[in-house]
Amino acid sequence: MKNIPPSGLFTPGEHEDGSSTVALTVYACTDSKGFVWSAHAFQTDEDAQRASQWPGGGTRHLAHALLTEAVRRESFVCALVALSQDEATLEAYQNGTAETQQHLVEVLAKKVELNLKDVVPKLTEGAAQEVLLMLCQQLGQQKTPTEKPE
Repeated sequence: MKNIPPSGLFTPGEHEDGSSTVALTVYACTDSKGFVWSAHAFQTDEDAQRASQWPGGGTRHLAHALLTEAVRRESFVCALVALSQDEATLEAYQNGTAETQQHLVEVLAKKVELNLKDVVPKLTEGAAQEVLLMLCQQLGQQKTPTEKPE
């Protein structure tokens, strides 16, 4: 790992080392057709207030954190698929040379990138629409972006 996370990573609040942690809850739901739905929220009002003090209200920080977690989950899925196809992969990584380990990391990373390249375009239009609707609601707009102006 290139960087070591702050000791307060799992403890919401302000920390002696200057780090600041907020906690989010992510809700994941599958419906009867197999579609996956999700939402997230701050765990406490204090978390929301703390994030609002970060640059830009913490919007980019939280987007990066959630994206990082999504990439980690996708890496886990891809690793499990790879292991189901070749059980020796993990042993090769664990017992391999630094070059072998780096090669296996690169192979897994490329699989993750390809999967995300396929999935992300399927999600962006719906996400963009949800954000615009949310912003309209927060700004007190009565019309949704799909309604025609009067």
